[in-house]
Amino acid sequence: MERVVFSDAGPADWPALLCLWWRNVRVSHGFVAEGYLRAIGAALPGVYLPAMECVRLAWLAGAPCGGAGERCAPGAGQDAFLSGTVAVPSPTGGRWLAGFLGSVGQRVEMLFVEPGLRGRGIGTALLDEFGARHPEILLDVNEQNTAARAFYARRGFEVVGRSPLDGAGQPYPLLHLRRLRAGSTGTGRTS
Repeated sequence: MERVVFSDAGPADWPALLCLWWRNVRVSHGFVAEGYLRAIGAALPGVYLPAMECVRLAWLAGAPCGGAGERCAPGAGQDAFLSGTVAVPSPTGGRWLAGFLGSVGQRVEMLFVEPGLRGRGIGTALLDEFGARHPEILLDVNEQNTAARAFYARRGFEVVGRSPLDGAGQPYPLLHLRRLRAGSTGTGRTS
């Protein structure tokens, strides 16, 4: 895994996070209706991100793009594409935004990793950094998102409940997950 550096996010970062979010959901949330994705995307910078107690960014010094040591933006290349209406961002200070985690208390409300960087430990690094401060982690995952379900299962999360509708009452079932830090008794809360 490349070296991951963390920082806190603020409103100036919301456009880059929206861009990363769009690239991610295009790959991972094909089961969600386009109109619903657009509504969530429209609310992300003005409603959802500001509602987080903490949004942590994961940065890489660079991301391999091609052969011969070439470096470029994650998800970019010869065909840098648009995601929704937001283009792939440029590096900031020589670093590439690799992912982000939004949380409220011990609950992870959002975790997204640049699609071209999956499998490199970025999501795990974000969870581990969060878990170092929280003996119990709670989160929800879409039941139809099999890749995310497998990711969380490999990281010790257990299913503690299920809802037939998502938080907005839409027909996208959620699995409620929980992970306790080794040696922790947790709080007993499951949702």
